[in-house]
Amino acid sequence: MTQLFGSLRNLQSITICSNAITGQFFRNIPENITSIGWKITAKCNISSNLTLAGKGGNLKNFSFTTASSVSNLDLDLIASLINEMPNLMKMKILSYVKLRQCFHVNGLEKLDINLKRISLNCFQPMYSLKKLDMTVNSIREKKVVSYLKSFPNLQYLHLSFTYLDTFTLKMIESLCHLRTLKSFYYDDFKYKSETYSTLTDSSLNSLCEAVSMMSNVSEFDFLLINSTATVADFMQIILTLKSIAVQRPSHVFRLRFQEFYIPETLCLPENLFVG
Repeated sequence: MTQLFGSLRNLQSITICSNAITGQFFRNIPENITSIGWKITAKCNISSNLTLAGKGGNLKNFSFTTASSVSNLDLDLIASLINEMPNLMKMKILSYVKLRQCFHVNGLEKLDINLKRISLNCFQPMYSLKKLDMTVNSIREKKVVSYLKSFPNLQYLHLSFTYLDTFTLKMIESLCHLRTLKSFYYDDFKYKSETYSTLTDSSLNSLCEAVSMMSNVSEFDFLLINSTATVADFMQIILTLKSIAVQRPSHVFRLRFQEFYIPETLCLPENLFVG
């Protein structure tokens, strides 16, 4: 492996796709590599000696994608490897396991994580982070609130959940504290109206109230899926966003449902898209 890398002096990006590679070769990766993509397609025991041997300073982009067979312990090893990449700017972790160990990357600008669960109570503060895509199968509101405190300078935020216990004033306050945020994307794949308890206004659910209070955000995109939700539930959201969109004509609002048809008589402003 050392001889192979030695013959590729101008190589800057490498993608590894194999179920047999355990990660031992990382210590042989030359310093001219700035981007690594690692995809594990089947069961693989990652080496406990996983390390970049002090040569991770030039890495700017790292992605790690696995099938469901990777263990929690293996993902802990990946987190340790990430901590050897102090100048990383973009990172993607897609794995159907729990993230238990925190990583420390001070200069990270883009983070994309797709996990079954996150066991961490908080993330290391990342003041440089501008874009966050967070997809978690099951999570509690208090953890989301804690995580968002670690990324105060976000400009783009995409949250995607299959299960979220509540969306209350605590969540709204944490979103409103993101003063530099310009785009907010939000997906709930098991939307339940009771999750979004009404707060100061009985005509709003908490998601709509968040929109009304996030005046610095110019782009909203919501995907709400649940075949058991009533027409009245969704119409309430549409009409509330309609009133907000009229008051903020320079902002864009997109709202998507599953198997819900908008009445033809419903007139919407040009900056509100419902589908």
